[in-house]
Amino acid sequence: MTELAAGRGMALTAGCAAVVLGCAVVRLRDPDLVQVRIPLIATLLGLVTPAVTGHAGTAPDHQLAVMTIGLHVGGAALWVGGLAAILVLVARHRPLLDAVLPRFSRIAAFCLFALTVTGVLNAVVRLGSWAALVGTGYGWLVLAKTACLVGLAGLGGLARRRLRTGRNPVLRWAGFEVALMAVTIGLAAALTQAA
Repeated sequence: MTELAAGRGMALTAGCAAVVLGCAVVRLRDPDLVQVRIPLIATLLGLVTPAVTGHAGTAPDHQLAVMTIGLHVGGAALWVGGLAAILVLVARHRPLLDAVLPRFSRIAAFCLFALTVTGVLNAVVRLGSWAALVGTGYGWLVLAKTACLVGLAGLGGLARRRLRTGRNPVLRWAGFEVALMAVTIGLAAALTQAA
């Protein structure tokens, strides 16, 4: 049963990727033919599907696990994708960067809060006891991911302080943040396979 759900999840994710790619090709020819929300919805669905058909799909409290993992993945995608967009599209344009950073900082803070709450709820559902936190491989992965999240919160706090004092933090700290995000995403992928 789990293999069937995972196979359907992979097929749905592949279908979502095809929709996003198709929309991108069509929009290159004529941007007015495809509304922006269509590839956005397909992307979010493609991101959430593997998570909810993986370890959340077999959780003891299935509904809570699926809802929290959906919010968790959405928050992570918004944070990582937003930072990537800033680095790729905005970082070289100082006036635009000065306008975008304070707004993104608020979004990143919201994402951090959402990831923390949903991560704790998911860990409680999956682990079931404090002993499992240090007595299982899944628990150790949760602890490692928590340490990464604390590190990301620290980097974000540094960036916010630098923003308030008028110093530009993105180009200096973004490399560290992106590297730590990559490690965190790797741990998240390991969590989906460990449960």
